[in-house]
Amino acid sequence: MKKFLFFLITLVIINNTYSQDYKSGIGVRAGYSNGISFKSFISNKNALEFFATNRYGGFALTGMYLFQDQSVNPFDVEDLSFYYGLGAHVGYYDKDRYYSFNYIVNDQVFNLGVDCVFGAEYKVPTVPITLSIDVKPFIDFIGNVRFLPLDFGISIRYVF
Repeated sequence: MKKFLFFLITLVIINNTYSQDYKSGIGVRAGYSNGISFKSFISNKNALEFFATNRYGGFALTGMYLFQDQSVNPFDVEDLSFYYGLGAHVGYYDKDRYYSFNYIVNDQVFNLGVDCVFGAEYKVPTVPITLSIDVKPFIDFIGNVRFLPLDFGISIRYVF
């Protein structure tokens, strides 16, 4: 707990010396992959984003490297930015569920793959919250090999 508190205080201090509107944010993502999202800028135009999600009755961790620039804004809306990025995920999911001798058996499969993301984020000016919408296609290479081109999601994050 002390390490976590130290981590949060460090992020707040770093935030005060950073040129972005915010340094980090934590929140939830709802969509095909539901879960917790953490995003932290490592420069003015680059961020790391991590997801802990559940899908197919399993669990996955995803890490993304994002390119985000508030100056690229075709709609001329203040506090709106667009982003794209690449990453990877690892996890497991339930492949089969069946009954065997009065027991429920879940066959779980290890899962590894790559992700990309395209999205838009709006920083609410009056409160420390961001709202975003994105599409995050992914390919599973290990486990049940598949491609999901339309993993749409919306996120809300508390930013600091």
